Amino acid sequence: MVKKLVLIGSLAGFLSGLLGIGGGVVTVPAMVLWMKYSQKEAQGTSFLLMMLLGVVGFVSYSFYSVKLDFDIVLILTIGCLFGALLGSVIAQKIDTASLKKIFALYILYAGIRIFFI
Repeated sequence: MVKKLVLIGSLAGFLSGLLGIGGGVVTVPAMVLWMKYSQKEAQGTSFLLMMLLGVVGFVSYSFYSVKLDFDIVLILTIGCLFGALLGSVIAQKIDTASLKKIFALYILYAGIRIFFI
């Protein structure tokens, strides 16, 4: 079990640093499929991971002198905090099977949109 978690975490961290993703795209499906976590457990775990990955990514990008616009970060943070709270509350009211389908559709939609941009 520990080896699987280290592999999942390593892949999520690598893709997060490389592509700027939060890691949930990797960790949620991997935890559900390989570790048999429920969708809600995986999503909840992913939230904490995203926060930690964000801090590491921020420090790393800052080290390499990437200019970050802190005004935009502040505005996005306010929106993200509100959205995360609302989304978490709604997710707890949705059955797990439907939540899995919503997650899968979102990943599919995002992948298609990015591919064709």
